[in-house]
Order: sequence, then C-alpha cells, then structure tokens
Amino acid sequence: MKHLIFTISILLLTDFAAKAQEQLEDYQPLVREGVEWVNYYQEESALPEYVCTFLYSYEFRGDSVCNGLTYKKCYLNITPDFKKIAEQSNYFSFDTSVPVALFREDEMKVYVKYEIEFVPGLQLMTLKFNENGEVLLYDFAKFREYDSKGLIKADFVNVDGTPCKRYLDVSDISETIISDPVIESIGAVGMGTLLYPTFFTIYSTDWHVNSGLAKVCDVSGKMIYYPENYIISNYDINRDLTIDVSDLDIVVDATNGIKLIDNMKEAADVNHDGDVDVSDINKEIDKIINNRSLHP
Repeated sequence: MKHLIFTISILLLTDFAAKAQEQLEDYQPLVREGVEWVNYYQEESALPEYVCTFLYSYEFRGDSVCNGLTYKKCYLNITPDFKKIAEQSNYFSFDTSVPVALFREDEMKVYVKYEIEFVPGLQLMTLKFNENGEVLLYDFAKFREYDSKGLIKADFVNVDGTPCKRYLDVSDISETIISDPVIESIGAVGMGTLLYPTFFTIYSTDWHVNSGLAKVCDVSGKMIYYPENYIISNYDINRDLTIDVSDLDIVVDATNGIKLIDNMKEAADVNHDGDVDVSDINKEIDKIINNRSLHP
C-alpha cells in the first residue's frame, strides 16, 4: 500500500513538472531587448485652455546585477516637447532617455525595481515590495493557473505572428492593481502601460490627464502589437501624433484587402460604418488636408 501511494505521488509530481515545463516552453517572455512600448500622454486644461499631447516609450537595454540577481535596465524615452512640459510642470528634469527601473523575469513572474522617485503614473499605484525591494508586476503563472480552472477569462491574440495569452479580468487576483486586459509578452494594454499597469487618468473640474499604450514596435519600427484603446484621434492610425500619408496608406491597404496587424483594419474604418472603402479614404484625405498634426 505504501509503495502504491509512493508511486502515485511520483506520477503526480512528474505530471506537474511536465505541465510546468510545457507552460514555460510556449511562454513568450515580456522582459526582452529589441522591443519598444510606445505610450501616449494627453494633458488638457480649461483654465487656461490648452491641450498637450506627447508620445513617450519604454524599452530594455543592457543588464544590471543587484543583490546577486540579474535585471534588464528599463529606459524611459521622451520627446523634446514632452521634456519641456515635464520640466515646466516640475515633474522631472533629465535627458530624453534615462534608466527608470530594473526588470527581471523568473518562471513567468515579472518583477520590477523602480530606480527614480517619479515615473509617470507611479504615484497612482499602491505598491507591495518583497524582500529584494521589488514589486511583482505581473504573475503570468498565477494567471494561467486561474485560467486553467475557469476562474478568469482568457483568449489568444497575435503578437508579431505568435499567439499569446490575453487575460481579461485579472485585476482581482493580482498583487498590483492592473488595468485589464493583460497580454503575455506585452503587459497591460488597457489604460495602463508597461511600467504602471493601472489606470493613469487624473480628472478635476478644469484639468485632466490620460496616458496609455499606443503601440508596441520592434527595433525597425515595425508594429508587433496594436492595442484597441487609443483616445487621441481615430485618424492617427499610425499612432505617431501626425495625420499624414502613412495613415492614408493603411486605409488604402485595408480597402484593397491587404492583411494588416490585428485591430488595425478596424482602426482604418475611420467613418465607423463597419466597412473600409473609398469613403474612408476620402475622409482620411480630408483630415490630412485640414489637420496634419496632433502636437501642441
């Protein structure tokens, strides 16, 4: 009898190990170089009346060892215009590219150590630090476990040609407040971003700020993920804050039936009638002629 119980225990442990290994083999890591998370930032005020809209991004470059653990350095890249408004508002003052955090990934868990006092959105998060001074930002192993038990909703999305798990309701089971949904290899794609996966929205009677993920690109600038949520302008299909021929080309490609990255064909339907045709081309051309830039 003891031998039977021992044999069953060994089989269960072997099965668990095999399933864990299978999960790791099809898991696409989030912490990796050669990818840029491009975000939008919009600040509006009624008194005085103005709108400031900028792009900024995060990317991993180089390694750093801290307390015996190896991390990837996460850089915040900001445009000169964003740098100017940030300094005027006393948010921060530094070069247009600076390391702001250290990331590491271990068994489908993504940890972060924040390196500077201010990161856009950080003050809105309630953080729980471990003994290494890290925050467990994403626990994809836990998300998969809950999904396998049918306790959360999940599906798959295409990220650079690879199907990756998308979790639709993990905010209640995450140590960090997360703006759903969350995608393996990408992170939060709702109203949050890579470094702060919570809602970054500040509202008052005469002032509000929004920030979120605009697109994810590789080193060549090719989009590898195109989020659905983008509040700046539906005409800015290329999501570079300029309405120009590059946006029109996407509408033309969609009209001609050329396969686009997921969600982009829906974005090319600028008149929102459920189809992409000549009327969308004409509307995009009209917008290009009358309003080319979304910068302040």
